[in-house]
Amino acid sequence: DRLQAELDDLDRVEVQQANRKVVMTREERIAVLAGSWYEDQASEYASYGDEFFDALLALDDENFPVARDGFAAVLANAESPVYLILEHAKACTLLGDSDAAVAGYQRFLAALPEGEGGDRRLGAHLQIGVIHGIAGDQEAALDAFQRAVEDFPDDYRSYFAFGQQLRISGAPTEALEVLELALNRAGENPDWSLLEEIGLTLAETGDTARATAQLEAVLKRFVDRGDPSVPARTSWKLAALYEEQGRMDRAADVWRMLAERGPGPDRARAHGEAGRLLAVIGLDDEAKKMLKRGLALAPEEGPLRADLEAKLAAI
Repeated sequence: DRLQAELDDLDRVEVQQANRKVVMTREERIAVLAGSWYEDQASEYASYGDEFFDALLALDDENFPVARDGFAAVLANAESPVYLILEHAKACTLLGDSDAAVAGYQRFLAALPEGEGGDRRLGAHLQIGVIHGIAGDQEAALDAFQRAVEDFPDDYRSYFAFGQQLRISGAPTEALEVLELALNRAGENPDWSLLEEIGLTLAETGDTARATAQLEAVLKRFVDRGDPSVPARTSWKLAALYEEQGRMDRAADVWRMLAERGPGPDRARAHGEAGRLLAVIGLDDEAKKMLKRGLALAPEEGPLRADLEAKLAAI
């Protein structure tokens, strides 16, 4: 989910948020959307009529069936479409029509002139890989990300996606090699998510010491700048690594941080894990407090509440 959000070239979330804060005319909304278009993309869109812009605004409004059908109708009569194909593929993606989406992205890539398309081109490769990965076709996903690397040999994002998929596919050693290539291309201040992925991959290779240090550095970024939230995957894995090493106090500290600054739906569980570890190191009063707070956040029924109650009763 995080990779798709970062690398997807839709660039619509901020636009949608802006649209919902103020009431804009049709022309103003189109102008806002046009702010992210390439020159050749804008020129192509200008050649289409109202039917195209109706579909575009429907996509922005998250009315995906209307958007898909509208783009399809324009495509049926379009001469030499390029970016129109991409818009249709996006609508298919958001509708969950994976086969049509992949076919659309492939058609878009074939329609682009050699070397053109920039981030839209990269995004199409990555979308194909993500769709195959979600469907469980790891080989097809790897092939798509490999094509991204071949098409964008100097862009860290293509290596990031390829390396992540290698880890998911059960090849962490190969993944680490690719992720190091990504890091070499990521500049002086690499994105934290790349550093996180390297940490997760190191853990899967069995290099516990380096994985711990890497994930500590990621978490430190968020703590040092006072972010109100911390990255969940980094924190979960770091807590597990601490526990594997017998560093129960450090593991408890991470879970306590997650209880306050982790994802909202997971905070009850984080309180429970912190309570469990505090009890292990003999801080029973603190453990009880954490578990009671967890129960206050947990659903009224279900396995999570039962687990928290059992932990509390055991102290």
